[in-house]
Amino acid sequence: MIRNPLEWSVSDVVHWLQVINCSGAQEVFMYHGVEGKDLLQLTDSDLRFDFKFKRIHDRKYILRKIQELKNINSAVIEVQFRDQTCSVRISDLQSYTFENLRKDAARYFGIDEEKAIIQDRHGLVWGSISVACIFDSNLRQEEALYLQLIEEANNRQSSPENQAALSQNEEDFNEDNPFHETSKSIEESSPWAVKEEMASREESQEQRKRRNKRSQNPSSGGSANKTGKNSSLINPKNAASNSGSERSGRSNRLNEDEEELRSVLKIIKKS
Repeated sequence: MIRNPLEWSVSDVVHWLQVINCSGAQEVFMYHGVEGKDLLQLTDSDLRFDFKFKRIHDRKYILRKIQELKNINSAVIEVQFRDQTCSVRISDLQSYTFENLRKDAARYFGIDEEKAIIQDRHGLVWGSISVACIFDSNLRQEEALYLQLIEEANNRQSSPENQAALSQNEEDFNEDNPFHETSKSIEESSPWAVKEEMASREESQEQRKRRNKRSQNPSSGGSANKTGKNSSLINPKNAASNSGSERSGRSNRLNEDEEELRSVLKIIKKS
């Protein structure tokens, strides 16, 4: 038989009736299709009016066995509030959440549930997940839980002692983390690496633009050089003129390179 009664089928419920010596009720339970989740919710009125159990002794006996079944397969969760502790018995760990626990514990201690939170010993706030995650296979609670007022929790977190503890924990983590120094060096070098990459891309774009411009509009120095070469064989004066044009062309290119260098430096400074 499946251990958790919430997962019982109709046949499991019928078998349980036989175990508790209520074989006479098997046919009625089968007729109503009672599964495990239905069994745990039965009341005296259900047994009396729906199942037609007239004898009060029979009804009380079945209800007592159902309660024993709940106790065997339920868990007790404890919550502390200041110097007090409350215990909540839970029959279905999977569907019962920390949000349910917060409301139940707040009502037990007589405080406003909207002003309270559930925390563990590390200060982690628990919300809408199942409480089953803090129980072991033997249904024993593995994590201590605390009901805290939101205002008190905020004051505690902002206290100097808590800030010092957080700082110490961060230092301990950094010492134990083998990737801390590597990640730190990467973070420190990344901005400069980005700047260099941006400057390199801008420089490449400027150079491509200037090369395209030169190929589309040949400079006067280049034309003079070509003409001078053909004319120098005929007239020395043309050769001298060509030499001056070459020097002028080189000077223009030097000026362009100087302007390009200035633009790269400006890009780096802006980055």
